[in-house]
Amino acid sequence: MLKIVICEDDRLWLENLVRITEKIISKNHLDAEIVLQSNEIKEVQAFIRKNQANVFLLDIDFQGEEDGLHLARIIRKADVNAYIVFISAHLEYIMLAFKVQAFDFLPKPVTLEVLENMLRSIQNHNLQKTNAGNQNQKLRFKNGASIISIFISDISYIEKIGYETYIHMNNKSTKCCRRSLDSLEKELAGSNLIRCHRAYIINKSRILELRMKEKSVILDNGEICPIGGKYKQELLENCISEQMILGNTPPR
Repeated sequence: MLKIVICEDDRLWLENLVRITEKIISKNHLDAEIVLQSNEIKEVQAFIRKNQANVFLLDIDFQGEEDGLHLARIIRKADVNAYIVFISAHLEYIMLAFKVQAFDFLPKPVTLEVLENMLRSIQNHNLQKTNAGNQNQKLRFKNGASIISIFISDISYIEKIGYETYIHMNNKSTKCCRRSLDSLEKELAGSNLIRCHRAYIINKSRILELRMKEKSVILDNGEICPIGGKYKQELLENCISEQMILGNTPPR
């Protein structure tokens, strides 16, 4: 999830940035939220000491001794992976901005379209990093007297039948365990495995098509899994944000 901090010393610009950022998040179904909006550098410094954020939209020129570049250096020291974006009319700072590994530099006045493209680029980049990390993550579980270890990225889907939980692999083999789907869902949080039904967890990278009217999801191996009403909206937002194929246009 993108947790966004916006720091701009002009209150009118701050309000405008917040408004268009919220519009972009809603329009594109981004997995994102604004966690702090401020016109004070010290407030941002205090926030990141106790809270998590990974996207920072920063002005450069502030009243006082400290500026946006100083704040960026503090952010970069705390988080080498943070996305730092400068929004400023002072183009002479561009070279200095990239010394703190800024993701982008947007000249003022920034338009909705420019900010939208930038935020979508950040989300895509963040998803690629997450997916790359998932390639090496493993799930471990007991099967009788044995401990089985499998790569999470090799899972196609998981289904619960009675007391048994079946893990279906991309190579069409099946593993059996007695873990609840709730416990598996918690352990798999942050991976590509998402809940689509009370009895199913699916690998969203294996989704071929969503059929909303039939309440089903088609995987790339031809398997069909049901969609439960409780999980429909989250699944739909995941697929829209990753531009997957929808078999039916969802109701507005």
